[in-house]
Amino acid sequence: MNNQEIKCGANATLKIEKIKGMITGICTRFDKDQYEFSYFYNGDIKTIWLNKNEFIVEEIKATNIGFSQ
Repeated sequence: MNNQEIKCGANATLKIEKIKGMITGICTRFDKDQYEFSYFYNGDIKTIWLNKNEFIVEEIKATNIGFSQ
C-alpha cells in the first residue's frame, strides 16, 4: 500500500524476518506514527511497535462472493 493510509486490521509482513502479522494499533507521537504489529510465535501472541518503513502492508484483493451463473 504505497502512500495510502494504514489502518488497524491490515495484514502486514516484516521486511527483515518475513513474519506475517496484523497491524493492531496506531500511535502518533509528536509528528511520527508508530504501528503496533501483532503475530503468533510458538503458540503465543507477540506484539512489537514499528515504524512505517519496517513492514509491508499486503494488498487487499477484492473478490466476489456467491455463485456465478
